[in-house]
Amino acid sequence: MGSGSHSGGRAAPPERRRLGGREATMNGPVISLDEGWHKLKTQGVMKIQEILEDLTENVYRIRITTEEYSQLYTTVYSMCTQKPPNNWSEQLYNNYCASVKEYLSVRVLPRIRAKSNEAMLRELVRRWENHKLMIRFLSHVFKYLDRFYVKRLSLPELSEVGSNSFHEIVFNAVKRDVRTVILQLILKEREGELVDRKLIKDVVAIFVDMGGTRNSLEVYTTDFEEALLGATREFYRVQSASWTEQDSFPDYMCKAEDRLHQEQARVAHYLHPSTEEKLLQVCEDELLALPESKLLEKENSGCEALLRDNKTDDLARMYRLFSRVVTGLAPIGAIVRKHITDVGMALVRKQEGAGGAEGGAGVAGEGADGAGGGVVEPDE
Repeated sequence: MGSGSHSGGRAAPPERRRLGGREATMNGPVISLDEGWHKLKTQGVMKIQEILEDLTENVYRIRITTEEYSQLYTTVYSMCTQKPPNNWSEQLYNNYCASVKEYLSVRVLPRIRAKSNEAMLRELVRRWENHKLMIRFLSHVFKYLDRFYVKRLSLPELSEVGSNSFHEIVFNAVKRDVRTVILQLILKEREGELVDRKLIKDVVAIFVDMGGTRNSLEVYTTDFEEALLGATREFYRVQSASWTEQDSFPDYMCKAEDRLHQEQARVAHYLHPSTEEKLLQVCEDELLALPESKLLEKENSGCEALLRDNKTDDLARMYRLFSRVVTGLAPIGAIVRKHITDVGMALVRKQEGAGGAEGGAGVAGEGADGAGGGVVEPDE
């Protein structure tokens, strides 16, 4: 790659001179691949890795100075603008990719695998945050590659290489164990235990981040959300069966409504917003749609009993809950119609009975009056 294509459009190539037996440009001596990469690796790549390994609670004990950064950037620039055969753009790109992958394989993944449960989640979060910092720094150091070499050959940008490498080497290796721990924590919270919601949120965010530069939710959906929905369905299927057996219809409805509010809050606390509709749909299926018939027909506390005893609060809750289900109000409507019909017919029969009794009493009175008239003679 010629220097003319990377030096702000200068027409004439830089003059060359001899320095210590080596050919050099006006910007300095030609940098060999071994020499340049050794400097970039030891003073750039390995140093930023050392800084991140030593990082504790966002406190940096080791730093890279502005002067050091400038020297690293200049080295990359020089190596990418030298005339062939000393233009090292391709080699620098490949070395960058290889060094990132080596660090993830040798240093990062083993540290995560060495831990379990919540400690593993915290290590994963820490390593992902550090990785993003490292890639951000290195992308600035090697920025000249992105601007010209990567763009010209339509290669993945350096930041994308970093994210993809973490996904392939680290995330894919631990995602099943990570998902299992998250689901266990969510189960504990559903059972009333306190959990570290921020930790769950940070780990769930990694599943989202693994969608890459396209901001796709495919990884989150496939590797986490589907398992979450399955676990949720199983949990509430068991809960519903237990409540249906033990509780009155009003008590069941109070529990179901409370659970729906909890799941809505769960999304707000640490799940992706796109999960809310699907999560609530699963809950509504298991808590309302499937057991509806048994609940409405419960003896002494079902829908008919609520209507008979004029339990307005419970009736309002029933309507509020089952209106969430597509076919939820139809069975209730049938019971209400039957109740209205039965009450109306009872009133009619009662009215008819009262009318018949009054008619009988009138006839008896007339008979008594007639008999009296036959016995008592009027005075002449």
